[in-house]
Amino acid sequence: MDFRELWARHDVRTSTAGAKGFRHPEVGVINLLFHAMPLEHGQVLTVLHARPGSSDEQSLALLATMIATRQQRG
Repeated sequence: MDFRELWARHDVRTSTAGAKGFRHPEVGVINLLFHAMPLEHGQVLTVLHARPGSSDEQSLALLATMIATRQQRG
């Protein structure tokens, strides 16, 4: 079964949520919220996101721009 089929079933049993901090060498610490949802066969879907309007969201946008720029040069 592929991800699309698992997602469509909506059979998430429990959800764990919280916050995690990540230290990136170019933009520093980024604090993200997460939701971890167990699926079948030991798989876990984890979704991470920054608070809208936060400096963490700005740091993620900066990283995306940096990566896109490097790929264009590449």
